[in-house]
Amino acid sequence: MNRILSLTIVLLVNIFITTARSQSSYSVTSKLVDSLSTSSIGYASIYIKSEKVSKKILTSDDGTLNINLEQGKYIFTFSAYGYLQKKIEVFIENRQIDLGTIKLEQTSKKLNEVLILGSRPIIKKEIDRLVYDVQADEDHKNTVMLDMMRKVPLIAINADEKITIQGKSNFRIMVNGKPSVLLSNKPADVLRTMASSGVDKIEVITVPPSKYESEGLAGIINIVTVKKQGDGYGGNVNLGSNFLSAYKRRSLGGAFNFKKDKFNLSISAGATDDRPKEDVDYMRNGKIDQSSLTQIKNNRFKSPYAYASTEMSLQLDSLNLISGELNFYRSSNDVTFHTISNFDQPGSARQSFTNSTLMDEIFDIATVGLNYEKSFKRNSNQLLSLAYRYSRQSDNINSDIVFSNLFNAPTYNNFTQFNDQKALEHTLQVDFSYPIKKVIMEAGAKLILRNNNSRYQYVEDGVTSFSNGFENDQNVSSAYNSYSFDLGKWKFKTGARLEHTRISKNLNGISDRTEFNFLNLSPSIAIQRPLTNNRSLNFGYTQRISRPSINDLNTFVDQSNPLVQRTGNPSLEPSVGNNFQFSFSRYDKSIIDIGLNYSFQNNMIQRIRTFDPNTNITLIRYDNIAKDRALGANFYFRKTFAKKVTATANGSLSYVWISGLVGENLLENEGLFQYYNLALSYTIKKGLRLNSNFDFQKPRVTLQSKIGSNFGSTITINKDFMDRKITAGLSAINLFAKHRNFSTVTQGDNFNEYSNTQVYYRVFSAKVSYRFGQVKGEMRKAKKTIQNNDLNN
Repeated sequence: MNRILSLTIVLLVNIFITTARSQSSYSVTSKLVDSLSTSSIGYASIYIKSEKVSKKILTSDDGTLNINLEQGKYIFTFSAYGYLQKKIEVFIENRQIDLGTIKLEQTSKKLNEVLILGSRPIIKKEIDRLVYDVQADEDHKNTVMLDMMRKVPLIAINADEKITIQGKSNFRIMVNGKPSVLLSNKPADVLRTMASSGVDKIEVITVPPSKYESEGLAGIINIVTVKKQGDGYGGNVNLGSNFLSAYKRRSLGGAFNFKKDKFNLSISAGATDDRPKEDVDYMRNGKIDQSSLTQIKNNRFKSPYAYASTEMSLQLDSLNLISGELNFYRSSNDVTFHTISNFDQPGSARQSFTNSTLMDEIFDIATVGLNYEKSFKRNSNQLLSLAYRYSRQSDNINSDIVFSNLFNAPTYNNFTQFNDQKALEHTLQVDFSYPIKKVIMEAGAKLILRNNNSRYQYVEDGVTSFSNGFENDQNVSSAYNSYSFDLGKWKFKTGARLEHTRISKNLNGISDRTEFNFLNLSPSIAIQRPLTNNRSLNFGYTQRISRPSINDLNTFVDQSNPLVQRTGNPSLEPSVGNNFQFSFSRYDKSIIDIGLNYSFQNNMIQRIRTFDPNTNITLIRYDNIAKDRALGANFYFRKTFAKKVTATANGSLSYVWISGLVGENLLENEGLFQYYNLALSYTIKKGLRLNSNFDFQKPRVTLQSKIGSNFGSTITINKDFMDRKITAGLSAINLFAKHRNFSTVTQGDNFNEYSNTQVYYRVFSAKVSYRFGQVKGEMRKAKKTIQNNDLNN
């Protein structure tokens, strides 16, 4: 802890010393934007020449320029990857000169190429991330974000709407660079109601800079919303519903934006009524006692949820900005599990029974945040920000378990189990960025105070048979320092983040309190080598941390299925993973992006199953037992034919080796993760488009399990009305199969398991979106905000 405090003090002293430096030369300011979209061009190169000066600098991440020069005549040459160069003569005579907004045109080619003059490249490879330009996609006005993300390289969304990056599910989703409460629980449901028309770009950050928390082994998905707003209002409303299907789903979503002078308000909200059904066949065979357990399960869900998010900002003056946010999410799950169990063992009569579980769950999250941001007159790229955020999460689960039809089975009494789980969090953060000649320096410190607790009990015939509690505190203090610089033929972004994690747990009230301290220095480096003809090479290395969440730690034992029980492990520790990446990109008449990656992780948290033949119970829990190695490749190809048909192929492969001790037995597993996606888009005529999407996925292996492959498809036709203010669409989802089967094979030292989950698969849906209002200008938001991305998904 002392090392963290010492480093933090050194960083803060450096910040204030740098801030206090005097500047005697004249200030020149400007902003670099795309000529078509007016979006900012960050980290562009600016060559400055005069009789006495010859230097090269970079714009900041928001495209702004602020430099101090002596009086005289200068030639400014603006250059950015994918744009035409632009030269301007600048005469410095006054103390401050504002060059205004400098617009760069996209590079393009003539003759027989598909790209036309002025078109925007849909993908851009930056030094540490891949950027998908949603506004450049022709479907952005008539689709939702979940469907849009299927087109993004490195992202995989299978037929069950599970999202992964390069086959890994341990990642963060952010909105405008900060974690979103809307996406923390059921990201697919929220993305299904989020209109793509309000999103500017999707960033897949596979080498996260040091300013981000070290958590998230696969990286970060950052959704950047459209910021073009001026005095007035605007928004959108989306309606959707399934029909002709046993899978019922209805959704409503929308957004509203308002600006008046220096005040900005942005509101988004949505609701979904989700009612899926699934049937499960489960079988467990004991290798030693030759026992056999079969279970037939019918699961029915009623899962409505609603969310609302509000963001406000007030620009006090040209140098000071305050902003705040308020978010709320609530879901209500009413679930019915009906299970028929049969247990056989040589020499004994068959045992059978039926148990029905009625589960009622209320899950909610509320957050409130406040940010202050200060720029400086002499250098607008110099930025100091302070932020605070408070969040509260609760998860209350009540389950009534009723047994019937007992035959030669042990006596099972009806009971009710309660689990009340809460998580509180306070976050304080300070960030500072400052350009030093050709280098952009960033530094900051952060403190997170978390309290997680659970209270649970089991009640039989109105009498509490057992009760207990679990409490977990996680305090994370961190400091970082990073540098970005451009050497012409090479671009670099490097830094390190020092994090100290203090974990304390409390079992059985005030007794059995233990503590654990974890200190880790996480380096990060990204290198880009721009080549000719819109090509580039990228290399990256980063070290990431995986910390257990309250769901992994909670000691509550779910006994709703008496022969297959689930619990957490309060002794879990953080684990560290290392990632190496290399990629080649080419953006021309066609877009090609291919890459290789290798990762390894020790002390990995894995969900494991153990079977006790004495009690006939399988216990599912978590442990730090695994070593994981993965060698992977990814590819992306996009091409437009005859100006009406666009084809996109996206895929990832990763061969995984995993090993670990379960009890005294060393288990090993390996297998190939595969994901392939083919998307076709055909413009029938103006305002009428036909889209199809086909995907195949074989999930990653775990220490004990292999999961079967699955195939999904979506065919959609969209029609625009009233100058594209209204869009109506019809979709056929998984048209070629009524049901879908998820099969899993699990191996243990004394048992093996097989399960198959069948869900209603074929769905027809209709949706309507309406866009209203028209505003111009730009809404100013805080550039630095709290980003807590240090917990497992």
